[in-house]
Amino acid sequence: MSKEVGGRQTGRDAAGNGGRGAVAAGGRGPLAAASGLPLFPVEAPGAVQRRRDGGAPLGVRRATPAVPRLRVPSSGRQRPRQLPLDPGAQASSSPPRTPAATVPARLGAAFYDVALLLSLDVVVVVLTLRLAGLGWGGVDQLPAVPLLAFLLLLDTGYLTVLTAVGGQTFGKMALGIAVTTEDGAAVPFPAALARTLGYLVSLLPLGLGFVWAAVDGGRRALHDRLAGTRVVAARPGPSRRALRGARG
Repeated sequence: MSKEVGGRQTGRDAAGNGGRGAVAAGGRGPLAAASGLPLFPVEAPGAVQRRRDGGAPLGVRRATPAVPRLRVPSSGRQRPRQLPLDPGAQASSSPPRTPAATVPARLGAAFYDVALLLSLDVVVVVLTLRLAGLGWGGVDQLPAVPLLAFLLLLDTGYLTVLTAVGGQTFGKMALGIAVTTEDGAAVPFPAALARTLGYLVSLLPLGLGFVWAAVDGGRRALHDRLAGTRVVAARPGPSRRALRGARG
């Protein structure tokens, strides 16, 4: 009996000495012996030292993702302008300047338009006399100021609207000439109106404003100078789109 008790005591002392030896060797107590459990894994001394140094094991390191770079498309880059080596070559590539209308063609178109406007004015006066129940002898009985104002508005509208819409009156269509701006574009309405009113300026000094077209280098009359227009040779009845495409 005393031998069994002594054996048990000896076993307990051996177990206690073994546990204290394990703590002194590995730095852990009896819980370290249960390394097979998932809650208490056994780590190698080298892994612990690497974790203390701040480095992760090679098996769990992740590669640093590459930062995408913004690429500028090649079409958006500005290319340096290249100066022409031969200025004469660039000048020769520009479209030729439209020739100015001849003086006889302008005179013929003017007589055509004047005859047309006079005929239109006569028709208006005749219709007014008919509506008033008067004959040719009753022209002096018509109100002069309203009648003259209406005829002036009618003639001004004819010249202005046709010049602004297509660059040609009926007289210019018949003679194959057209009115354009100085650079060959279509005439805007303000310029067409200024050109029509400029007829009065050309008429005042005994019609010298019209004669100026015969001595001017660009064959431009005084009203053309005032409105910034020129009369050029063109096919009868050009469209406004054709006049826009022309460049003087």
